[in-house]
Amino acid sequence: MKNTPTDITNMMMELLERISDEELKGEALDEEIKRSVAAGDIAKNILAYKNFQLRISQAKDAAITPEKFKLPDSLEG
Repeated sequence: MKNTPTDITNMMMELLERISDEELKGEALDEEIKRSVAAGDIAKNILAYKNFQLRISQAKDAAITPEKFKLPDSLEG
């Protein structure tokens, strides 16, 4: 898997297809649902972080003197 929003979307669609399989029942369905919930939670966190990075970039662009806009080292990247 790569690390783009499109890759995350594709993975989530694949998970949706698997849990929509009418032949999947019982324990196998439960396991697939657990996997989907976990993947969804991880995807939400990744996209929230990407959104945070975007907001930082927008704040830098909007700063009157972007070169003086200093972020903590932990937020640079």
